[in-house]
Amino acid sequence: METVTFKIEKSIGYSGKRSGKSYIAKITGTCKQYIFQRSFEDTECEDKDEMFAARRKRKGSWIEAAALEAGLYEISEHGEREYRIIFAKSDKMVWMKVSVERATKIALLMDDGETFDAARTATKPPAKETTAAPADAM
Repeated sequence: METVTFKIEKSIGYSGKRSGKSYIAKITGTCKQYIFQRSFEDTECEDKDEMFAARRKRKGSWIEAAALEAGLYEISEHGEREYRIIFAKSDKMVWMKVSVERATKIALLMDDGETFDAARTATKPPAKETTAAPADAM
């Protein structure tokens, strides 16, 4: 199956914005305690020398990546969360950002037994209508 690769920056030894957690998690439903039921994705360090240097010095940043299949994901980089959906369109995998509200609706539908694709389609916003001015309006 095709995948889409996402990258996140991980850091150690910083305070403030860079001290937040960075992770990629697949959302599989809802959870009373944590809002979403998640399974955390394994990420692969792109430059192990950077990571080892940061850990040795106890301060620094490095980039990690994960190849993801179709689904709903939460991507947190330094505590800033985004929600993305990955799906097949015209025989290729594409992704798009979605609001937390849409992510919640998709997760609730998956709780009810819907597949991700069915939940994604059911929560798709209506197509924007284009209204043409009447020909005699001039």
